[in-house]
Parts: sequence; structure tokens; C-alpha cells
Amino acid sequence: MKILRYTHTLLFVGALLLLASPSLAELTLSPVFSENAVIQRDKPVPVWGWTNAGDVVTVNFAGQSKKGTADEKGRWTVTLDQMSVNKKPQDLIVTSGDEKITSKGILVGDVWICSGQSNMGRGVNRSIYPDDMPMDYPQLRCLCVRTKGTSYPLENGPMDWLVCTEENIPNTCAIGFFFARRVYEETGIPIGFVWSAWAGSTVNEWMPRFAWHMHPSLAEKSKEIDAWYPNTPVGREAWKARLGEIEQWTDRAEAAIAKGEPFPFPQPMMPAPPKERGDTCFYNGKIHPLVPMATKGILWYQGESDMRNTNYANMCECMVKSWRELLDPTDKTGGRMPFYFMQIQRSGDYCSPLVRAEQFQCLKQIPNSGMAVLMDLDVDVHPRNKYDSGERLAFWALNRDYGKKDIIPSGPLYKKCTFKGNKAIIEFDHADGGLFLGEKDLLNAPVFQPGAELTNVKISADRRKWVTAKAKIDGQRLIVWSDDVPEPIAVRYCYENIPAGPFLYNKAKLPAAQFTTDNWKK
Repeated sequence: MKILRYTHTLLFVGALLLLASPSLAELTLSPVFSENAVIQRDKPVPVWGWTNAGDVVTVNFAGQSKKGTADEKGRWTVTLDQMSVNKKPQDLIVTSGDEKITSKGILVGDVWICSGQSNMGRGVNRSIYPDDMPMDYPQLRCLCVRTKGTSYPLENGPMDWLVCTEENIPNTCAIGFFFARRVYEETGIPIGFVWSAWAGSTVNEWMPRFAWHMHPSLAEKSKEIDAWYPNTPVGREAWKARLGEIEQWTDRAEAAIAKGEPFPFPQPMMPAPPKERGDTCFYNGKIHPLVPMATKGILWYQGESDMRNTNYANMCECMVKSWRELLDPTDKTGGRMPFYFMQIQRSGDYCSPLVRAEQFQCLKQIPNSGMAVLMDLDVDVHPRNKYDSGERLAFWALNRDYGKKDIIPSGPLYKKCTFKGNKAIIEFDHADGGLFLGEKDLLNAPVFQPGAELTNVKISADRRKWVTAKAKIDGQRLIVWSDDVPEPIAVRYCYENIPAGPFLYNKAKLPAAQFTTDNWKK
């Protein structure tokens, strides 16, 4: 009955072959560079694909001709020299021996990755936008990544570029399109936005294996994940130990068969990662196929599914750091590639203030990041107004990355609190020109309400009790107090699932972020 041993051995060898088998195939170009692609300007541009091991491949584009040789697994990579903006569609031609691939209509501009969960996954056809908005932008392109989550990093998968015509725009990423449209209108630079999101996903699913080694709080989990990979030190020991358990089980199983007894249960199995959902899966299936794509930056809308994750900021920081290392490897500072994200909207338990507090912490921990605030948009776990969401992300990029310093990137962001007697004096960044109270209705600009009363601010002298406070705007500051709290130690603004207006704004009519002056995490 040695067949059981042979079965396990074959399964083990098969797993290793799946991880490291060379490909024997015809010349292939990554779909990242398929027809109508946008290539990143002002950076070296890796171009890659697959063929037979040892084959020489030539890439011709924009007057450049670069050669490379396929490695032992059949993957080839060449790097184009950095290029300036080019709005004229060009052909990218790849040849190897008698084989030839031509990708037509390639532009040179900026490429932004759009990722996260369902709100980033919504298309323009599920958003509201101005009736008179133009719907033909041939200089804007959306790369639709049509892969799923996978157990191990996926090298290639289905994806295609859509030109933003009237026919295609409804089927592109809403946040990405409205962001790209605003940036293009201000700069004239072609924009590619890569649509790679998944409904209900959590931040841990977007983190590659090595990202779990980047923070002490993730150390134990990193060992569990390493065990899925037999060529890591932890994985080698785990697989070796499990093989021993399988050998012992095989002896018991053969003895049971000889005696006519039931098989011992359960049967030990090799360490295995989740298949489509779970730690690393969406990085593996939906981001890894893009690596090492030259990109401008990352746009992120996620957090509703992490409503109880008190380690969210640390995990998000590790995710961003790992993506930057993979997509911008020449940057030695680790912070050149911008990361702009949403502080999630108002809507029941999925949009808890705990998540928004963690996202505000992301803004502090992640270098070169910006946070768009959605506090005043329609109350829904999936707000219909993706137009303002995309525009608010664009304000960060225009101010930081495109030299438009006259564009204010953000609403008021909590800076510090000083207590004087029974009053708390709150100061903000991005409050030049003063603070205002107002409310917003769908696509209409916020309407300021002089004389309105701020009702969504609370004050405390004891972490167990919060009291609704009075508040008065004093230029760029907010004065908060309650006659029932003579010695306050903390203040909170909009710190609930669905806070009611009016809301704080700056002169650019951008809303203030939720804040708390304490660190009690409750």
C-alpha cells in the first residue's frame, strides 16, 4: 500500500513545480502594454512578457530599440528610457525571431492605480455626475484588471485598456475617471487609471507576503503566511514537519487497511494559503500581474470591511510601503510615489468612526499621502456621488504633483488642541481664510450657513462620558466648551457612524475630517 506515500509525494512535487516551472510558449506581451495603453512619463519604463527561455526579444517604441533575453522561466524584460508626455498615439512593437506583436494607440502620460473595495469598484454608470459633463476623453484610458484573488502571486491575467469615449466611460472606474478627468482638464496630460478593486475586500488581502514583515504587530501572522511558501526558511521547516506527519499518517493508514479498520482522521495536509479570499489573495491576483509597471501614484478607497480593525493604520502603511518598493524600485526614500485615499463616508456600522480615526492616522504615518474627506456626501455605504470623491482626490494630486499650488488640496485637518479653563481651542491645517459652517446636497456646492449651530461636537472630562458641546468659530480656530464640563480633557467632532450637519468647511468648500483629540480608541 505504498501508493499513499506516492500520492503525497506527487502532490508535494506538483506543488513545487507549479511554483517554479519554466514556461514554453509563443512570444507574449503583458496586457499592461496592450492596445491603447498609457505609458508612464519621466521614469524608466519596464516592458515585459514571456517566450521560450533564452530567446532574444526586441522592443521598439518612440524611436527607442531595446533588447532583452528571456530567463530560465521564459520571462523577458527590457527597460525603455524615460520619455516626455506624448499625446500622439504610437505603436509599440515586440519581435523575437519570426514572431511579432504590435500594440497600437499607445500614449505617454501618467498612470495611477485605483484599488480598494466596492466603492472603488463602482463604475461611472453607478454614479451621479453633472448633466453637462463632456463624455469624450480620448486622452484618458482605463486599464480594467479582470483577474480574481489567487493563492500565490499571479504573473499574468486578463486585462484590457478602454479609451474613454462616450460608449466606454460608463464601464470605467468612477473614482478613477472623475480623478483623471479633473487632472487632465487642469494639465492636458494623458492619464491612464488602472482599475483593480474587489467588493468587500480587507486591507490584509492586498498585502504581499513580504509586507507582513514590516511591522512588529504583524510578526506572528507573517510566520503563518511564510509557511505557505516552501522556499522560505519558515516554509521549509513547516513543509518538512508536515511531510513527517504525512509519513506517520501513511503508516497508520496502511495498518488500518490491513486490519480492515477505518482510516485515521483527519488526514494531514501540506500548508496551504486561501484560494481566492484571505491574506495576500488580492495582492497576488490583482496587483502582482502589474509589477513592475511604471506608475505615477496610487488611489485607494477601502476601509468599510475593516470597521473593527484597530491595527488598520499599521497594515495600510505596510501595504503602501511594499507597493512602492515593487512599483517604484529606483526610489531609495520609499515615499516618492504619492498615495491618496478616502476617509470613508457616513453610513451605519460599516462606516464606523473607528475606521475613520485609523485612516486619519494613516495620513500621519504614511509619507507623501493625502486624505479626501467624504463626510458631507450622501449617506450610504455606497454613495452615489463618486464625482466629488474623484475630484477631491484630484485636488491632492494637482497641488502636490502637478504644481497647482493655488488649488487647496484638503478641507480642515485637526492640528492641535489647547485647553484654557473650561474651553478647548482647536487649530487646523488647511484652514487659511477661516472656518465656515454649511451643508451639501448631492452634486451642488456646499451652502455656507452663517449663524448656524454646530451640533456634532462633544467634550469630555472623563473617557467614560461625552457631553454635547457648544462651539464657536474664531477665524481659523474652533472654540469648544460645555457649562457641564468645567475641566475638559478631550474633544471629538463627527465621531459617530452618521453625524448630522451642518459641517465645518474651509474657504475652498472642502469639509473638515472627523477628529478626536484623545487616543482612547473608543
